[in-house]
Amino acid sequence: MASEFRKALKPYKRRLLSLLGMQPDELVVISFPKSGRTWLQFMLGEYITRHFGLDVQNVIAIKEYTRCLPGFPRIKFAHDERPQWKPATEQVLNKAAYRDQQIILLARDPRDIIVSLFFEKTRRVPARRSDRPGFKGTINEFVYHDVGGIDAIITFFNGWYENRDVPRSFHIVRYEDLRNQTRETLADLLVYLGIEQINEQYLDEVLELGDINRMRKSEAESAQGSHKLRRTDPNVGNAFQTRAFQPANPDDPESFKVRKGKIGGYTDYLGETEIAYLDKKIREELNPVFGY
Repeated sequence: MASEFRKALKPYKRRLLSLLGMQPDELVVISFPKSGRTWLQFMLGEYITRHFGLDVQNVIAIKEYTRCLPGFPRIKFAHDERPQWKPATEQVLNKAAYRDQQIILLARDPRDIIVSLFFEKTRRVPARRSDRPGFKGTINEFVYHDVGGIDAIITFFNGWYENRDVPRSFHIVRYEDLRNQTRETLADLLVYLGIEQINEQYLDEVLELGDINRMRKSEAESAQGSHKLRRTDPNVGNAFQTRAFQPANPDDPESFKVRKGKIGGYTDYLGETEIAYLDKKIREELNPVFGY
């Protein structure tokens, strides 16, 4: 009860602090899990630290070092009430807590999310979190699962679009655009954040560091590191030393945080019946604004 009360007071607390000049505007990047959040967080962090000349080792601790940057929003990444652990009917559809914030919604093809989330729940989470039960069925069975399945994903995206007028601003970034046109999409996003002049050299360096194959190799090299360090801990040596980048099993590529990043990769895993079912659900129920 106390936690619910504190949650209800959050938007008013933020407004008061902002009026007192004690906290900059906050921008929240919202995503359903397995939508490419860590990859985007990594690339934004690499660019922002270069742009402002910050000496930061763990670049994904972005909330910590954007706290006091002049003329720049404090950036936070969130999954919004952990929708991957709830049936669609239990998701929080009231977005009043975000009323005074700027929102970037990171979207991804729900079919690819399902595949990635299946491996998260069957290969990664059970190895580390006893409080997060894994899924025991097959990947085709997971498609129909009420917790984290297609209904939960569609409800999440539709709910946010229906509430797009609640926050101060609302902007959609698609994972597919980030993959197909990484340079242009990332540059546009940086401009949206307030960086008017893009440094092409910095962008070159960020794109090289953010290469999926390079990141997967770095994760493999970190396999013997600590599984206890938070991804947002600003004091670790680098992002790959945090638990976000720890494969549950170094010999199993599907247990890595950075898997394939492939667009349409779901066709390599799901059966024809399941793909047809997902296609129909997305066509009939997901808002077409997302383009899936």
